[in-house]
Amino acid sequence: MTVSKIIRAAIVVALVGVAGPTGGDPLALFAAVPIPDPPFALSASVSGSTVTLSWTRVDRATAYDVFLEGFSDTTAATSYRFTGLRRCSTYSVGVRARRGTRASAWSNRTVTTACGSARWSIASR
Repeated sequence: MTVSKIIRAAIVVALVGVAGPTGGDPLALFAAVPIPDPPFALSASVSGSTVTLSWTRVDRATAYDVFLEGFSDTTAATSYRFTGLRRCSTYSVGVRARRGTRASAWSNRTVTTACGSARWSIASR
């Protein structure tokens, strides 16, 4: 018997031993972590060229992924601030909850940064 076969046999014996006398599924130990619910009550506030996303905490979420167009990041907080955006521009933003390697569906919306007012001065001569 080769070393790899001995190791595989030991793993099978250990898993069957874990299943117990009732013959439960030894692979149940490796059941997937549940997918978290998507964040809800997603709101966005705009101030000049800054967009701040806020959402309600998701039960048992360990982190949140956020995106704005081609940018993404991960945070443990329930809000995220995007700064330095173009004025008077529309962006697609979103957030999803994470629990380990599992992620919820995205909660997203569209936001438009403030356009501001043009400032003109006319000098008299």
